[in-house]
Amino acid sequence: MDGEGAIRELLYHSHIRGVLPLTSECNMRCVFCSNRFNPPGVRVAFIRPRAPAEVVDSLDELAPAERVVIGESATRICEGEPFTHPEVV
Repeated sequence: MDGEGAIRELLYHSHIRGVLPLTSECNMRCVFCSNRFNPPGVRVAFIRPRAPAEVVDSLDELAPAERVVIGESATRICEGEPFTHPEVV
């Protein structure tokens, strides 16, 4: 998928489902990775490491009283390994 507007829309829909994407970067080679083994034609988006302020701003969009999912590709955003984010600490 292309375009900043499309990415913002995907992030919003992720947030209301309780998913908090941090980055699409990954340094692992997991055999069960859906990002690496998506069949051709699957429309997904890759995101840059999100700025801490951007992540904090998106907390208001998260589904209330639900669990928060980080680092699991449960949406059309290819989520990477959260600990590869340069500002994870």
